[in-house]
Parts: sequence; structure tokens; C-alpha cells
Amino acid sequence: MPTNRILILGGGIAGIEAALALANMGYRVTLVEKSPAIGGKMAMLDKTFPTLDCSICIEGPLISDVARHPYIELLAPAELLDLTGSPGDFKARILVKPRYVTDDCTKCGQCEEVCPVIVPSEFEAGIGARKAIYLPFPQAEPGIYMLDIDHCLNKPPNYFPCDRCAKACDRNAIIYTMMPKVIERDVAAVIVSTGFELEKGDILGEYGYGKHMDIVSSLEFERLVNASGPSGGIVIKPSTGEEPENILLVSCVGSRNNKYNDYCSGFCCTYLLKQGIYAKVLHGIKNVTIMYMNDVRTYGKGFESFFDRALKEGINIIWGRPEIVSERNGKIIVRFEDTRNKKVVTNEYDMVVLAPSVKPVSDMGKLSKILNISLNRAGFVKTDPTNPTLTTRSGIFVAGSASGPRDISESVVAGLAAAIQAIRYASPGVIEEEKYEETIEPYPIRVGVFVCHCGTNIAGVADVPALVEAAKQMPDVVHAEDLQFACAKSSLDRITEVIKEKKLNRVVVASCSPVTHLRFFQDAAKRAGLNPYLVEMTNIRNLDTWVHNDRKVATEKAKDMIRMAVAKVHHMVPLQTIKLPVIKRALVVGCGPAGLAAATGLAGAGIETILVEKADECGGMLRRLNRLEPEGIEARKLLDRMVEEAREVGVKFMLGTTIKDVSGFTGNFHVVLSNGVELDVGAIIVATGAKPYIPTEFNYGKDPRVLTTLDLENGKTVDGKNVAIINCVGSRASGRGCSRYCCAVGLSKAIELRNQGKNVVLIYRDIMGVDPEVEDLYKKARDAGVLFIRIPRKLS
Repeated sequence: MPTNRILILGGGIAGIEAALALANMGYRVTLVEKSPAIGGKMAMLDKTFPTLDCSICIEGPLISDVARHPYIELLAPAELLDLTGSPGDFKARILVKPRYVTDDCTKCGQCEEVCPVIVPSEFEAGIGARKAIYLPFPQAEPGIYMLDIDHCLNKPPNYFPCDRCAKACDRNAIIYTMMPKVIERDVAAVIVSTGFELEKGDILGEYGYGKHMDIVSSLEFERLVNASGPSGGIVIKPSTGEEPENILLVSCVGSRNNKYNDYCSGFCCTYLLKQGIYAKVLHGIKNVTIMYMNDVRTYGKGFESFFDRALKEGINIIWGRPEIVSERNGKIIVRFEDTRNKKVVTNEYDMVVLAPSVKPVSDMGKLSKILNISLNRAGFVKTDPTNPTLTTRSGIFVAGSASGPRDISESVVAGLAAAIQAIRYASPGVIEEEKYEETIEPYPIRVGVFVCHCGTNIAGVADVPALVEAAKQMPDVVHAEDLQFACAKSSLDRITEVIKEKKLNRVVVASCSPVTHLRFFQDAAKRAGLNPYLVEMTNIRNLDTWVHNDRKVATEKAKDMIRMAVAKVHHMVPLQTIKLPVIKRALVVGCGPAGLAAATGLAGAGIETILVEKADECGGMLRRLNRLEPEGIEARKLLDRMVEEAREVGVKFMLGTTIKDVSGFTGNFHVVLSNGVELDVGAIIVATGAKPYIPTEFNYGKDPRVLTTLDLENGKTVDGKNVAIINCVGSRASGRGCSRYCCAVGLSKAIELRNQGKNVVLIYRDIMGVDPEVEDLYKKARDAGVLFIRIPRKLS
């Protein structure tokens, strides 16, 4: 009989999102992470593109959720040893490695203070240091210290035992003889979300990395700009500790390179824009230059406008291939061919930042053999071209960069998609509600104020200690303190502890947005026995420190905001949650491939699903296509298969139908359809697709010789010998971004016409070949004799 436990391998953002999605639906999760803490690369970042939101502010609460969730078993450091069985009935053997620290650890840090061994920190990308006993980062979960036994002086057969950390620990939590253990878990399905690694090989050396201290990788630079990084968020030259005035950021180091990695690493183009913007704007570096060697692949939502923003902020963008000539007087001499202006240039820079190519994790080959799944030519997990979460073995799914370079938003979506598909093999999820007893009386009023440092987001502008002292003087405030990261599990536990200890019956948290974070503090209050509706947040980050650069002004405004919050909680009264039944029926609007996939996933999970489509048949744009690029899949066969799969799992179709009215609220919507049917549903998914841009340019519609690629798909032919294909018609203009898949279509049609013996010119701005298959089409078109003409980007 199937179990309802899912195994997730990898605790980066994709694995975290998959784990939480499953656990919140009542499924049990075993999350295996090979490093000492979950969070992956996202936890190391300062900001995310294109919004420049604080990365750990987004991921930190999710990390806490995973660690606290009763349905998630977190194993770290650990690795999968073996997987046997079949979908729905897998048996996993997992090696759980010792931390040499027990759960009695309170993260007091006394062990770390006395440890004499200093080694490079993995979390700091090697540019900072840690002790042999360490916590990877402040919000790390599991939230206990890790002893790196390979660097510990107590590791046998050393003859000079240290014992300092064990003697310093008043909880006796450090055990040098702790042993690894092998555990077994019955799991219904597996999700592989092991992430990626960055190229560290000879290619970086060719650009001077390792020879000149001030040539760093992009991840090292990310830690330099981070407030929790080794330099406290101040960008410094590693050689001297001085702040640079002139930096160069270089793309494609090892990517799209036949000697190293011939595929595109996907997100580097955009994160260089991000790093350039905050180097210039947030850190005041006078001259910031980004050098692109190839196309600038700003293919995602908001990415093209992000490029424009970089220009407006004064970032200098050039195209070339650099050569590190020498180092002179603390400057790095770089020579390059300026391909746009057709000249060789030699410049001096204080720092050079290299963007290395993205690679599969080093043990992916070993893992693929354990799982019996195939890898693609680049060494990433091979997927079904029509479903990027399906591997070559049933019951095993993939999410995030384990299948190829993916940015954060793509990884999140893939994690959620893998989760909904994995439960098809599992027994139903069961949710047992956690119950908390309210033991703290609401009167007389006793207020507690907690002020979050939030790295430089708050503490970098406002005087946090002064805010705490001011709060202590406010009416009925009996406790006030600052927390480094208030949403971290350790800080939430601290809030719970203080509420219990001091009988707080009103709580004010001065930090960031209540929209995203209030629930965490309410949960902390519930665990202490306090009614959660007696908790108030004041957003001193978004509404103050992100607005004001003046420390005095920001501090005084934050005091006023805290004072208002304290005044407000005096008027709060305990409230009770009203529980309403959730209708276990879903409505999907739109019967294209997205709607069909969503409906199939829901119905496969046992949820009654109705699919509404305004046309008389399913397919959307898919019906108008012949083959899907870059894989060359027959569109009609794919559509027929998806419709059949939806019918097999019980999706109910209503064709020729539209939505007339929707009312109600989450979990209880009332929907009126155009065919007179009225439905009560718990959730609605809108998958209405898009429509192609109809050109007004190039005399389309007036001159029969001017066609679109969709016209070619629908059977029209090209007369004549010489053909020009023009990319980006209607895209990347008038506020519209890149349409992403047009490049693959244009390349495919160019090859097709070339094979017909025609002379083909492809006129383009940038080829968005972010998938290896599109990059292969690009090469195939060049080899076939297609002539490429680039239209340069505007730089003003």
C-alpha cells in the first residue's frame, strides 16, 4: 500500500517550496540535504533580481517553516545511499552524518569563541572564514552548531587533543564520538532538487582568478556586498581592504565555451545587472562596467526593463572578450576588443568580478545511478521535453537547477509543480491541526517590543539600540530588545520564551512587511499561550529605512512608528478564528497546455476538477502549431496525449463555456457559467494563455511576401530565393519584455528554409538560447549557413 511520504533530495529554494507545499497538504516529507543547513545558494545572496528584494528576508521565514513543520523530517548533513522498489512503494536508505553536536545546543556561540581552528567558510564562498565548530549562517536550520571533524584538532589520530569547545559548552552538547547512522524510509515518490555548482576550474585561472587577489567570482562579490558577509556589507578590495572606485563585471566565464561548458548558464546576464546596480547605487562605487561577451539574455519577466534601469543608473555596458594583462600599482590591467566600436582597449580596474558557468553538482553522476535516472549531455537530470519535472524513471521528479540552470522564480515554480505531481503516487495526505491553549490573560496590559536588525536593511540606516531604548520608555512596555533576524527560527523561539517568561499580553514587532511575516510572529505568540491577534507589526523597513538615507531622520521616524504600534496594541482585544469549510473542488479556466497540466495535477491528487474553455475544443495556441521547438515535438500528438491524461484522472470538461460571474472568498467561491451552470469551488486557476502579436510593422497584411512564423506553421510557404527572418517584432518594445520562445522558433524556421535551398538571413538583437537545446539550434543554424545580423541594443 502506498505511503504518503515524499523524499526530497536537496534543501535549496526548490526543495524548500516543494517540502512546504506537500506538508501543508498533509503529506509527510523527508528532506535530505548534504550540507549542514538548508537554504542553498539563495541564502548566500544579498538581493534578488529584478526587484532587488532582500534574499534572506524572502527565504529565511521559509527555512524556519521547514524546520518547525511537524510533517517535515529534516536530515542534514545526509545523503541517499540506495533506492529500491517502484512508484508508490520506494524504500530509501539514507546516511545521516554526525554533527558531533546534540539537539541540546542553544546556539550560544561559546564553543565557536574558544575554537582555535580557522578555515575558509563555504557559506562565504571561501572569501570569509569560519571555525572548525560553526553555524553556517544566522538563520541556518537545523539550528544547532556543526563540528567539522576533518578540521578539528580532536580528530584521531591527532596527539594533541583540544577539547576547548566541549569544555566551553555548559549543556554538554558536543560529543566527539558521535557516529553516522543509516535509516530507512518508505516513500511514494522522490523529488531531486540538488541545485548547481559554479565552475571553479582552469577557465577562471585564464582570467587571472587565483593570481590576483582582487579578481573574485560573482558569488564571492555577492558575499562582500551582503551585510552578514565577511566585510559587513562594505565592498572592499581583498588585497588591501580599501574600497574600490572602478570595477569590471565579466559575463560568460566558462559558459557558451566549447572548451568548458557549451551551454548558457541562464541567469548570469541578469544577476550581473543586479550586482552592477547595487554596486553603483547602494555601495557608491563610482565607475561600474559590465562586459558581455555574447548575447544579453534578459528573457524573464521584468528582465528587459532591468537592463534599462542599469543604464539609467549609470552602469557602463560594453561587449568584448577580456584578457587580464597584468597588475600594476594595485590596479588590474585588462585588454579587450570592444566589438561594438571595433577597437582594442586597455583599461585599469580596482576589482574584476567573474561570472562562472553553472555546472551540475559534483556527485550528480553517482546520484543518477542510485536513482536509475538519465542525465543530459551537460550532466544535468534529463527531463521529458513536454514536462520539465519528469525524469526518465516514473515516480522520480526534478525541480530547480538539478535539470539545468534555473533562476529563483523558475525554481519555485518547478518545486511546486513537482510536488503536485509527486502526490499522484502517494496515499492521501492527512492534516492534524495543532492546538494551542491560551494561558496568558489579556489584562492588565504588558507590552513587549522586538526590533529586527534585518542586516543593513534596517540597522544599516536606523539606530536600532536607540529604538530599543526609546521603546522601553513607552506606556506599559515591560520588555524591549533587538533581534538580528526576527523571522529566524531562533528569534521566533526567543519571542515565545520572553512572552512566557514575562507574561507579555501585547507584542509589537518592528521589522518588515506584515503581509509576508505577520503569521510567523502570531504563531510564536500562540506557542506561548497568547492570543495571536494581540500581535502587531510595524514596517520600519519598507516604510522607513528603505526610504530615508539620513540616519537621524530614519531613527526618529522609526521611533514614531513603534510608538504608534504600541498605542494601537492598547486597543486590541483577543479575537477567535472562525473556521469555515473548504470546498474540495477546483475550477480551471482555459484548456491550453497550462490548463490541462493544472487540471490533471489536481485531479490526480484526488480533487474534483472542472475545466472550462470558451472554444469548442482544447488546445489554445497549441492547436495552431505544427511542431514545438526546440525539441521538434508534434503539437497535435502532445495535445491529444494531454487531453487523454486529463480524462483518465477524471477531469470534467465544459467546452464552449465562459465565466459570467465569480463571488465569494478563498475556499468558497460561487461561479456562474455562460451555459447556466452554477458551481461552488474552493479554488480557481486562471490559465487563459496569450495571443500572438499581430504586426503593423514591415507592411504585414498588405504585402503577401511578408509572413509571420505562425503563418509558416499554418501552411503558408515562402516564394523566392532570399529570405529574411526578423526576430523580436513587437517584443522588447513599448514596455513589453522578451517573449522568450520566439528565438527557438526563428532558428528552427531558418534551418527549415535553409534546407529548402533558400538563402536565409536572421536579423536579431540577442538570441535567447537559455536552454541547451536552443543553443544547439543556434549552432545548427550557423553550420547550415544561416547568416546572422545583430541589431545592437540602444545604450541611451
